Amino acid sequence: MNETSVKYKELVHKCWADPEFADHLMNNPKEILRQEGIEIAGNISVAVIQNTETHFTLVIPAKPNKVSQKDLENLVQHANDLHPHFQALP
Repeated sequence: MNETSVKYKELVHKCWADPEFADHLMNNPKEILRQEGIEIAGNISVAVIQNTETHFTLVIPAKPNKVSQKDLENLVQHANDLHPHFQALP
């Protein structure tokens, strides 16, 4: 697991444990991410959306120049780990 994945998981855990922190993240994402050691370039906007039991947000990442079959498999596995309503077909 790379450092970004670790920081992301820690951030999610902190949001689940502390609803006030989650509110601050949703209202001022770039500042809170910076405080958590995640720098976002000045020209990039950040939106934080919380999934619920009845709402699932699917984010389509920017298309990279090259995508291998292994990268696609990792993306599907990551999506499965993030939300139980997202189920990949065999």
